[in-house]
Order: sequence, then C-alpha cells, then structure tokens
Amino acid sequence: MRSQECQCCGLKVPSRLDSHAISPPVKFVQKMLRRYKRWVAIKESCRQLQKMDERMLKDIGISRADVVRLTTYDGLWKHMRDSGEPDPKPYA
Repeated sequence: MRSQECQCCGLKVPSRLDSHAISPPVKFVQKMLRRYKRWVAIKESCRQLQKMDERMLKDIGISRADVVRLTTYDGLWKHMRDSGEPDPKPYA
C-alpha cells in the first residue's frame, strides 16, 4: 500500500483508506450503524403494514394475521436473520 507523509508532522500515513487500514473499532461502529439502519427500515415497513386496511392487505396478498405474525418480536428478528445478522437471544 502506498503512503504519504503528513504535512504537519512528517509521519507516513496511508494514501487512501481501504479495509486493511480501518481499525477494528471503526469496523464495529460501521457494522452497528448498518444493523441500526436495517432495523429502522424494518420497523418502518411494519408500521406501514399495520396502518393498511383490509382491502390494501388483500391487494398485496397478505391477511391481518400475517401482519401480526410479521410485526411481532420473532417476526422482526427473522427478517434480521435473513439479512445476515445473528439471531439475538429473546428477553426472558
């Protein structure tokens, strides 16, 4: 990897950031932000489904019972698992 000298102190720094130059804490924060964004998107989808009336649900081919099943705790985490996230432990 090429490096450049810092103008103020003369230290060599990577010329560009790539996956090897990013520290583990930064990767962790990036991963957590991706998970949070995914969770927010799923929650918004659930809110939209819950607001739909029976006619709208029938148009998209799901029932009110499907909405309840999809928007419960277990249903939400199934979507997270499908997106590659680990399965969390439910609260006791």
